[in-house]
Amino acid sequence: ALKLERILFNQWQDLYQMDNAEIPKLLLPLLAQSADFSISSSRPQELVSTAPDLKSYPTTLSLAWTKEALLLKWVCRDPQIGNLKAAESKRDGKLLEDDSVELVLSSGFSGETWHFVLNSKGVQQDYRDSSTGVRDDLWNPDWQAKTSLKADQWEVEMAIPFASLGQTPNENESWQARFIRHNGNRQDFAQAVFPAKETASLYFSAAPRTDRALLWWAGKPEELKGKNAASAAQAVQDFGKIGWQLHQVTSGEELLALHDQCSAYWFRHPAGPNPVPVEYWGKYLVPAVKNGALAVFVSYWGIPLEQYFNDPSLKVKSVSCGEISLAGRVSNFILPGDWSTKPNDLLSRLKRRITPAYGFVPENAESWTILASAPGKDDKSYPYILARRYGKGMIILCGDSIPISSATMLENFVLYHQSKNQDKESEDESTAKKEHVNDKI
Repeated sequence: ALKLERILFNQWQDLYQMDNAEIPKLLLPLLAQSADFSISSSRPQELVSTAPDLKSYPTTLSLAWTKEALLLKWVCRDPQIGNLKAAESKRDGKLLEDDSVELVLSSGFSGETWHFVLNSKGVQQDYRDSSTGVRDDLWNPDWQAKTSLKADQWEVEMAIPFASLGQTPNENESWQARFIRHNGNRQDFAQAVFPAKETASLYFSAAPRTDRALLWWAGKPEELKGKNAASAAQAVQDFGKIGWQLHQVTSGEELLALHDQCSAYWFRHPAGPNPVPVEYWGKYLVPAVKNGALAVFVSYWGIPLEQYFNDPSLKVKSVSCGEISLAGRVSNFILPGDWSTKPNDLLSRLKRRITPAYGFVPENAESWTILASAPGKDDKSYPYILARRYGKGMIILCGDSIPISSATMLENFVLYHQSKNQDKESEDESTAKKEHVNDKI
């Protein structure tokens, strides 16, 4: 009964978060051991000042989890490190009056809220609130923490064993948390928190890394709103399960603000009713792709890549399947290789599902690799998934409505991109060796 209750609660929570997209979500990677925390954690999260007229010193937070514990690292900048206040030296003392950090945590399932506080000397305080708001200061769970003091900052590492909480999260489950940096009543900076209001959602991903983010441009904003809002929220969930933070944007301001935080880009109808700002391409995306980023373009409209990249060799023509029946719209070519099978099986789905009604024919065909094509009018095939290396990065072109989740396809595209870069590096290394031998001769 308890297991069923937990499942139902998590389903309700997922629906609530899907309807409340403004709730911040932190994606936590699942580590094999706590020692891996130094090489894999969530994307660093900045805390914000609680006082509108007073700045807080920069504070960043990173998280991860193992099957045994929740792991946290705080980095608290303090240019006035000599003013650091750490008067309390006994457990469960008045740590909130010191320079200290506080984790407020709840699974949402038991109704309890747990508080873990630590000052810069490593002194601990913990207590819990019941579902009715009754505070229990006698609660002393076992948890580990250590601090380190540097010239202009102090750092904290915490490990909260789930056994001490009596609950362990399942993979792809969400808990709630709030993070506070107390200023010890100092006047030189304000207390900092995250999120600014209420709590954030801690998403316990099954992925071993969650530090990557995808920027998703919606050229048809209505696809993110109204009757489509649930599907848009589901996409966020799908990407979270594979360890990617998804940022869905519709304005130039959002696009520019989030660009540098992302390592891959997905443009859906970039020339649609809500086109990408012209200045974005040359100033932001082109350098990113040349330096190694992956950019995916999806549409049933034309995509003027040659204008975006200022490169005539990228010109493609949008083509239609014509009057071919749905039964006849099946892939007639899928490039053999790992791209369609690793890490996900795209191959079987591409073979049996309906192909997009539109695809793309590149003017400079030899520069592109056709990954999948379908029969078109006049007995001519048209590619509906194409790829091209561009600098150190890669451009992927897709027809609209490929019946596979975007998150699933992204994983395969990323791996394909990495393999092509490795092939190029091996080729360059081989060429360099041959040139070196010829020089000697």
